[in-house]
Amino acid sequence: MRATLLAAVAILCFYYHEFIFGLLALALGLVEAGWRYELTIDTASHRYRFANYILGVSLNSWHPLPTIERIMIVNIRA
Repeated sequence: MRATLLAAVAILCFYYHEFIFGLLALALGLVEAGWRYELTIDTASHRYRFANYILGVSLNSWHPLPTIERIMIVNIRA
């Protein structure tokens, strides 16, 4: 939703010849569209990571997985 809004702002800026603000809004929209968070658990290698991806590139490293006694999945809406 935010990426679409930023794209609309970029189009309006280009229409009114505000190219610097248009490029800034377009760049922010591309980053927003390509940003995602992910929890990855590798059970074969006993490691995990909370990864932040920007345009498909991970910014976090792997950590050793502690001994697991139980797993609880809770749906929390922020």
